Amino acid sequence: MWCSHLNPQDDIWSKNIAVESDLLAMKYKDDFKLQHYGANIPEEEKDNVWIWDAYHSDTPAYQGSVTGYDKENYIPNYPLSVSRKNEGYACNLGNYGVIESYNLKVKNTTDKDKYFEYVAETISSIAAYVEDEDGVHSGFLKGTKSKAEKDTMASVLIPAGGEKEFSVNVVLPINYVGGIRNYFQICDETHIKRTYEDYLNDPRTEKGPVVAGILAEEVKHLLSDEVKEIINGDYDCYELIKTNTGYMMRWIEWDGAPYYYYKPHWELVKTIYYLDDNYNITGKYDFDAIPQLGLFYDGYFYIEDADGRRYKSNDGYNWESYTKRMPLPAVKFNNDTPSDWADGEVRLAYTLDVVPYSMKDVLVYADNTTRETFCDILAHMLLLKDKMPSEISAGFSDTENKNVLMLGSAGIISGYEDGSFRPLNAITREEAATLLYKAAQYMGCENMEDQSYVYADNESIGDWAKEAVYQMYAAQIMTGMGDDMFAPKNGYTNEQSIATILRLYEGQ
Repeated sequence: MWCSHLNPQDDIWSKNIAVESDLLAMKYKDDFKLQHYGANIPEEEKDNVWIWDAYHSDTPAYQGSVTGYDKENYIPNYPLSVSRKNEGYACNLGNYGVIESYNLKVKNTTDKDKYFEYVAETISSIAAYVEDEDGVHSGFLKGTKSKAEKDTMASVLIPAGGEKEFSVNVVLPINYVGGIRNYFQICDETHIKRTYEDYLNDPRTEKGPVVAGILAEEVKHLLSDEVKEIINGDYDCYELIKTNTGYMMRWIEWDGAPYYYYKPHWELVKTIYYLDDNYNITGKYDFDAIPQLGLFYDGYFYIEDADGRRYKSNDGYNWESYTKRMPLPAVKFNNDTPSDWADGEVRLAYTLDVVPYSMKDVLVYADNTTRETFCDILAHMLLLKDKMPSEISAGFSDTENKNVLMLGSAGIISGYEDGSFRPLNAITREEAATLLYKAAQYMGCENMEDQSYVYADNESIGDWAKEAVYQMYAAQIMTGMGDDMFAPKNGYTNEQSIATILRLYEGQ
């Protein structure tokens, strides 16, 4: 264990384990320093160079006898001495906007696979990534916490008898505060869910905040004088979001800052302004905290503030608490895209949170859905509707997936005679229709009266599934494959699953 990014002469808690090598050192000339020397210091002993390192103080003017000087003999930026108390007076210049790299070569001489791990203990937000000769392979972000906690930031598999050469890189952002207690540990099992090898084939996802509008800079020549006066030249700091009555304008410069960041100044930028189509102000609304995400979707205004609270309004003035995920104004696919017929419904399903957003760049949309994946999507939709049982009473011999067990407890799914669920099996079309039908019943939907239509391959549909197949057809939730065929034994694709679960959601 060692402590980094703190001057050992400045921190009484960590000075015995603090290192100096990560502290930035610099010099600069400044004649202002000459004004702070004590009256007894000869001119030839004065200089105009500030030295910032582990061995000099960070104080210019006389701070009192604790420095070891009297006022007449005071030296600004004086050399530190271990014979004096230096807490609060020593330089710390290793804390902001830097990367600390640990270059390692680790050999496993045992006959078992081992994990070499980096652990960080700090209250501050940092990031870490592992890199070897093939490039960057992993990244972990540690958020700000109220007290120092240990977090495993990197875990590298070292095979039995093998050797790896790599670097662990710790990124300290601009708003980083405080030091880090660092640990290397060797373990039989990883302490994080994924090692850096797991990231090699991951699809890339979007980065940065969701931006739903345009910058004021893009339309500044159209803005009214009243709006320009509010913006006060900061055109890149305001976003204009199109609404059904014009625009919603908000400050965006502090988006993503921690809840305590700039809190004394929230009063200055907590206001949402409403503009008409000609960019004239029609009204405003003041929130208690900075609005850090603003959206207008499907006739409603949405706001998420810096404290993580979410609000919804139909007019921009009467706001109610909103506990669901914020709608997404645009969904971008980074790996696979849905077929043309399914694109609109799949995008809408992610926008409304009917489908877990984490699946967006994982699913191959034309591939057949597994029984487990179908259940994961269906359960997510039912949770959104507050239609899931509060307790688990079902069990299967081959899965502990909570979504599967919850659906089993609701009577929506059942296993096989041997007690298994077979989660990785492809779900068939008649199985999908049955799950959709039972979910509809669980949600309180009434059966459709019109069941006069019969598929040409009706005899191929299992007797246990026929009612479900035709009820879903009558409700126009799940229809056939063309030529009056239902193809009950065929697989059911991911995009078909999403589309029909969305239809069930929207119909109820």
